[in-house]
Amino acid sequence: TANKQDDLTICSCYPNPVNGQLIIRFNEMSIHSMVSIEIYDITGRIVLAKSINVHKDKISMNLNGLASGIYIIRAIAGNKIESQCLTLIK
Repeated sequence: TANKQDDLTICSCYPNPVNGQLIIRFNEMSIHSMVSIEIYDITGRIVLAKSINVHKDKISMNLNGLASGIYIIRAIAGNKIESQCLTLIK
C-alpha cells in the first residue's frame, strides 16, 4: 500500500547537508509531471531554477556553483508547492 505521507509530497532531497551533488527523489505521483525546482539563498534571491519533465524517480543537481550556506529549495508541481531547508557545505 502507498504511504499517505508520500502522496502529500512532491519530492525529497538528500544528502542534507550537501557537498556539491544534490539528489532529488520524486514520489510516484510526481513522475510524468512537470516540476519546477527553485533554489533561494538566505536573502530570498533565486540562485537556481530548473523545470523538469519528470520521467524517472530521481535526478542529480550540481550545486558546485553555489557558495556554502543555507538555502531554501522549492518544488512546484501543479497547484502543490513545498519547500525544504538545505545546507550546502564545501
